[in-house]
Amino acid sequence: MLKVYSSQDVNLVHLARSVLVANKIYSVILREQLTGAVDGLAPLDTWPELWVHDAQELEQARQFIASAMKKSEPHHTSWI
Repeated sequence: MLKVYSSQDVNLVHLARSVLVANKIYSVILREQLTGAVDGLAPLDTWPELWVHDAQELEQARQFIASAMKKSEPHHTSWI
């Protein structure tokens, strides 16, 4: 398995997974239950992670996720 995406926001990890599911790329979310963990764990070590099983799909999965995240960013316009 190979890590394809991680974020402190579990909702973004689920969004990324839904993008992969829609594109028929099998993936799994790990560390989802560690989000609220404390005592000796670095915050970055508690972020949920999205992993893919097939190494041949890794780059394509990253491209799908990057494209989806770019589309979901708010468009800011100057206020006058």
